[in-house]
Order: sequence, then structure tokens, then C-alpha cells
Amino acid sequence: MSNKNQINQLTKPDGYEQPAAFVIVPIGGGMAHTFLVYKWGMLDGKWFFDTLLNLHVELHPDQTFILEVPPRGKTMDLEASVQELKRESSLVVN
Repeated sequence: MSNKNQINQLTKPDGYEQPAAFVIVPIGGGMAHTFLVYKWGMLDGKWFFDTLLNLHVELHPDQTFILEVPPRGKTMDLEASVQELKRESSLVVN
């Protein structure tokens, strides 16, 4: 594994929801953590993920994970399905 720093981020199109990639981190016994992330990469030899829920997750350098990135203009959900990005609703103020 390389110790080079690298950062990847899904760009949020104007007027649309933040797209998300899907991450699975096996934790043993057939169990796994799943996350929807918009930013990921390696810093100082550790993998990291920034989630849509404003969590910053760091993994040990030898930890296994699966990352699925959607095509441009799409997003992932927690069932690992690819979906079209939804438009943000306008704020209506009276």
C-alpha cells in the first residue's frame, strides 16, 4: 500500500442533492459497517471517509473495504442501488 496522500470527492451539482458513494467495511463474523460518503482517500497512510451524516471515519492501513462510486449525475443509497440525483426543493418563505 502506498503512503501517498490522495483525496477524492463527489461534486455536488448546483440545485441537486449531494451525490454519495457506498462503502462496506467488514468487521468480522459476517458483519459489516456501511456508509454513504462524499469524500474519501488516504492521509498519512490511513484511509478515511467523510460521510453524508458528517462523520469522519478512519481505518487502519491494512483494513479491507469495498467502495462503489456511482456514475456522474447519479447517487448511491444504503441498499447499494444507483439512483438519479434529486433536485433540492426551494425554500418557500411567506
